[in-house]
Amino acid sequence: IIGTPCSLITSTFVTEGKLEITNRYIYFFDSTPQKACQNDFKYPLSWLQDVQLRRYNLRPSALEFFLLNQTNFLVNFDKKLRRQIYQKIMSLKLPGMKSVFSNLSMSMTPQGILKESKLTEKWVTREISNFDYLMMLNAIAGRTFNDLNQYPIFPWILKDYTSDVLNINDPNIFRDFSKPIGIQNPKHIEDVRLKYESFDDPTGLMKKFHYGTHYSNAASVMHYLIRMEPFTTLHIQLQSGKFDIADRQFHSFQSAWLNIMDSPNEVKELIPEFFYLSEFLVNSNKFDLGKLQISNQILNDVQLPP
Repeated sequence: IIGTPCSLITSTFVTEGKLEITNRYIYFFDSTPQKACQNDFKYPLSWLQDVQLRRYNLRPSALEFFLLNQTNFLVNFDKKLRRQIYQKIMSLKLPGMKSVFSNLSMSMTPQGILKESKLTEKWVTREISNFDYLMMLNAIAGRTFNDLNQYPIFPWILKDYTSDVLNINDPNIFRDFSKPIGIQNPKHIEDVRLKYESFDDPTGLMKKFHYGTHYSNAASVMHYLIRMEPFTTLHIQLQSGKFDIADRQFHSFQSAWLNIMDSPNEVKELIPEFFYLSEFLVNSNKFDLGKLQISNQILNDVQLPP
């Protein structure tokens, strides 16, 4: 049915190969020299539950496949081929394709997809949880666990990391959701505005901006997941073969929030693991993460709030 060159994208590598879809199976054949067949896979076509449009390197050229066994994989194609492949798969009208996104038009904007899916209405009426709603918003936005540069984003919710008891009826314990993370401290509003207004690129190529970095990128994902492989290795590779200095690592909730309050340049939001995978907070591999400069404290597990 389909046979085309492609790239298999994961959080740790990009594998050149070929995607083939027959009337019974989905195949990927690894064509990497010296490593051929290492990443080959084969799944029953009947397992396919959803195919979603994705970007790769800012180009609308990828598709993400979701299977019945909870497997998913991201495949990048020649930009001109993606539409043909997607439309061909949709034309098969597979019985397992029952996702809320499966029957939506390829030409729809993310805003249109959200409206047509009625996810917000389902969230408001508590048919889906906060977590599921945010994950679906990330999916509609094209975010994926398979690409660290497009990793799912979850927001900071609390701003009180010192109290022994939290009163969830007190609005003062929550961050201000009407403002981006970079101006949670009102003192930063003027700094950010001045940065935007004073910036001038003599070449005219770069537009004005409020923030010099993004609230989510590959480095920030590694920052949070530094205690878990393969993110430990990825972090070390990013830092030229060693761990970053201890004071810059994620070591406590309180210090992470204080960094946001202290600097308008600290704009990292959170990742989904904060809400379902507590293991990433534990240094179970006993990595030598160094010592904090002022306290001389050895970094180990992430320090939790009271």
